[in-house]
Amino acid sequence: MRIMKVGLLMNDENQYKPIEILVGFLIVIITLILLFFGTFNYFSEKTNKFNKYLAEFSSSDGIMIGSDVRLAGVKIGSVSDLNLNYETYLATVEISVDKNIKIPEDTEANISSDGLLGEKYVSLNVGGSDVMLDSGERLIYTQGSIDFLNLILKFANDIKK
Repeated sequence: MRIMKVGLLMNDENQYKPIEILVGFLIVIITLILLFFGTFNYFSEKTNKFNKYLAEFSSSDGIMIGSDVRLAGVKIGSVSDLNLNYETYLATVEISVDKNIKIPEDTEANISSDGLLGEKYVSLNVGGSDVMLDSGERLIYTQGSIDFLNLILKFANDIKK
C-alpha cells in the first residue's frame, strides 16, 4: 500500500491503466464531435431547407406548432409559429415549407382535419398563378378551422325548433 498526498490509501490495482484513460478520452472526443455535428445540422436545416409563409385565419382551433402542412395530402412542411394579431384579432400562422416547393401567389390555405375528429393540419390548395411567393410573404386566401361539434349542435337545435 502507498499513501497518497491527500491522505487516501490506494492499492496498485485501483490505479488507472493507460488503456482506460485512452478509451475515456476517445468517448469524450466522439461525444463532442456528435454534439457539434448534431447542432450544426439542426441549425442549418432550420435556416436553409425551408421557406416561411404567413397566413391569417379567423379561427385556428386545433393547430399548434409542429402541425403538418400538406399539399395534395402530402406533408411538405409544418407550422413553425402561431400568434394573435392584436390589431385584426386574427390568428397569424407561420408555416415552414420545403424550399424546393414553389407556392403560387393565389394559393389558398385551409385548416383541415383527418376525419371527423382527427388531427388538424394546414392544407394548401395551389392556384394557377405564374407568380410565386417569396419566403416571408403572406398567403392572401385562407379559411379557418370548422368546429364540427358546434355545427352538429346547431343542426340539432334547428331540428328541435
